[in-house]
Amino acid sequence: MSKKVKAAVLVEPRRIELKEFPFPEIGDDDGLIRVERAGVCGTDAKLYRGDSLRKAFPSILGHEILGRVEQAGKKMAERHNLRPGDRVVVESFIPCADCSYCQQGLYSFCRLARSYGFIGADPPQYLWGAFSEFMYVAPNTVVHKIADHVDPRAAVVAASCLANGIRWMRTLGGASIAKAVVVQGAGSQGLSAVIAAKESGAFPILVTGLTADAARLALARELGADRTIDVEKEDTLETVREATHGEMADTVLDATGNAQAIALSVKIVKRLGTLVCAGTVSGGAPVNIPTNDIVNKEVRFQGAWSHSFESARQAIRLAEKGTYPLERIISHEFALEEAETAVRAMGREIAGLDPVKVAIRP
Repeated sequence: MSKKVKAAVLVEPRRIELKEFPFPEIGDDDGLIRVERAGVCGTDAKLYRGDSLRKAFPSILGHEILGRVEQAGKKMAERHNLRPGDRVVVESFIPCADCSYCQQGLYSFCRLARSYGFIGADPPQYLWGAFSEFMYVAPNTVVHKIADHVDPRAAVVAASCLANGIRWMRTLGGASIAKAVVVQGAGSQGLSAVIAAKESGAFPILVTGLTADAARLALARELGADRTIDVEKEDTLETVREATHGEMADTVLDATGNAQAIALSVKIVKRLGTLVCAGTVSGGAPVNIPTNDIVNKEVRFQGAWSHSFESARQAIRLAEKGTYPLERIISHEFALEEAETAVRAMGREIAGLDPVKVAIRP
């Protein structure tokens, strides 16, 4: 191909420029997709600001990836049963495929894994991120097909937030029928966790947020929350106690990254319950956790980082089923030319914009 590909390139901290690249050469075991949507997450905002340790300049951001197969080498096509035009979700991590973590579908823990959106835009492939018209798909990449009828915004949410929520809430948190759940935080991850809890049969499902989160809390109720708590107006501890008849929550998921919220989570989880901590505290600041409560109640304190192959597959099937309006979690979309605005919006840097989740539409 002689034509060029446009991509939004992070050339240095706080500077994204639209550049053109040649189409990469495709071999037997790699491919090329035409990007349909790219999710923007908090990590992209950190990379933009230069706050992340995983730096590569220049680079094309974008690790939440939905597209259609433009080209697929013979081996890749056979491995994934792909044909040009197939609609696919591309997993962000490129696993080694041989280590014990990769064999379990936990490729985010692979020591050798690379990740789209974090690799320098260097020859010969160049297109290592989804903030682009096309993206290179390397050997060993994990690819999932997704049905054409799924709204592209819902597909992006399924491939990222919902896949996380399913693993965090069900696999790690143990949410199940008639077990009480509290989700701390009504962002895209918290809202996805509500869906996972609802699908698991949990009851009651409570979601906390700030007064400014009124619209997000309303969406949480639409997605399956039985009750929402404005932590600036209500006593969270007493509300959970009342809603659970004094038992407290079987599973608490913290998706806030707020030190006070994490400490409170220890208080609202029940004896022998599970606290899943998925929010990262800004700057890695220490958190004052009441460890005596963890010991005395035998609370299981579980960290959560990413999703697995199985939870991604489940999320995609759930999106195809269409039970939940996943597309509502994407509150703002931007064109590729507006990539810098999109990232700044996700980083809460633009007055008047408070997005739940942002996507780029190349």
